[in-house]
Amino acid sequence: MSKSFPDHGPLPLSSLRLIVPPLQLVSAALWEIVKQGAVMYYGLLEEFVSTVLDSVPELLTYMERVQLVMGLRARVVLELCRSDEFASPQTIQPHLTRINNYIAKQDKEDSSTEVKASAANFFNLVHTIVNDPCQRAAFYQKMFLTVFGPKYDSALQALMRKFLFSLQKLLPVPNLDQTSDWLSLSPSILKECVEFMNQPEPLNTLILHHKRHGPEVQQALSPSGNDCILSYLSCHLEKVDNNREDAVVKSASMYVQEDRFRHISLSSFHLPKEFLQTPEDLYAWSSKKDTERLSAFLKSI
Repeated sequence: MSKSFPDHGPLPLSSLRLIVPPLQLVSAALWEIVKQGAVMYYGLLEEFVSTVLDSVPELLTYMERVQLVMGLRARVVLELCRSDEFASPQTIQPHLTRINNYIAKQDKEDSSTEVKASAANFFNLVHTIVNDPCQRAAFYQKMFLTVFGPKYDSALQALMRKFLFSLQKLLPVPNLDQTSDWLSLSPSILKECVEFMNQPEPLNTLILHHKRHGPEVQQALSPSGNDCILSYLSCHLEKVDNNREDAVVKSASMYVQEDRFRHISLSSFHLPKEFLQTPEDLYAWSSKKDTERLSAFLKSI
């Protein structure tokens, strides 16, 4: 599939969200930032990486973690120092403090001495180019592209790529059955998902885009055996004798009432002693007096 579509343009974000899992969409955006060298977003990128690695440091080795985090933040600092407007201690110090705090959290690692020495050298470099305009001009003219140029960017890309792939392995996309099980446990989320059907435009855009630029859609194969619905929909009612049906319904109704009466628990009614007889005796009562007494008792319940 081609990368660009000048005749119809790229897919809108609303359509991308339908086909690309959110984590993969974010990962792709972060990867594009590093590939394009968009240093203005490196601070945000470093915060995301640090947050994830604080929770799951196993995604990278110790040296990979510190190099990625420090490398991204250091690149932000050097970009700020280019300009006289931002090359000030007030602007730069919060970034250096963030680097220092991250190193402090990794202090238990064996390589912390080497990391601290590297950070100290970088801090000295930054303080020098911030306080000395001549040194700053010479640095960016002669040293910057050599030290922090293509090789530096390639190293950041390699670390970022490994980080994103490790993150995808940690959180794979669930299959249909697993997702369905999760939704079954939360009716409110299920309702929100169903409400997406009220917005068909993003899906229609996605399908049309795929038909124009994707592989040809193959015709579905022969029926899978689940073709009984049409026969069910074609069922016919049998002719019914209305008089006979009424009689059956009445008979069934009387049977249900009688059956309910047979299952009444005598103990639940707290019958007086004169009524504490066996069920056979109770149903055998035929005298008018006994019937009236029982009827009066039932009404009082």
